[in-house]
Amino acid sequence: GIKTPILLVNGRFDTNVPFFEAQEIFDKIGTPVHQKKILILEQSGHLPFSTEPEVLAHAILEFMAQISRD
Repeated sequence: GIKTPILLVNGRFDTNVPFFEAQEIFDKIGTPVHQKKILILEQSGHLPFSTEPEVLAHAILEFMAQISRD
């Protein structure tokens, strides 16, 4: 299973991977709890990088900074 740090990103209105399925996937990932995060973007579907690029970029940078401190 996956053991590396992971930021799982999902859009609330994603019809390809609904947010409840993303949560199930997240829960099954074997990465330690302090090295994994799920981000549900409330205004997005399957392409959050096009609908909420600033929010996504900030979350990625914040996550990378956090795991580099750990």
